[in-house]
Amino acid sequence: MLCGLWLARRSGLSRPGSTLRDSAGTSSRLGLVPSFRAASLGHATYLLATLYSNAAYKRHLAARGNTQHVRLDPADGDTHERLTRQARSWGVELSA
Repeated sequence: MLCGLWLARRSGLSRPGSTLRDSAGTSSRLGLVPSFRAASLGHATYLLATLYSNAAYKRHLAARGNTQHVRLDPADGDTHERLTRQARSWGVELSA
């Protein structure tokens, strides 16, 4: 995910804002969407917490309105609820 973000920045698809605190990104045309299958659901909260705590990813989310899209197995409502609560705690709106 972070490599994709780096490539987007290098290609001009993402122009993050300042690294100063409380500075939002300026624009990002790139939507990074983690996809979790049954075998990887146990790692979903850890992966997203790692992304949410990364400064570059925070700027990317700010540039996209603090919304994170994810793909989940449609039958796994419990994981969706857990990820939604986690996202709220980071100030992010989760969309699946």
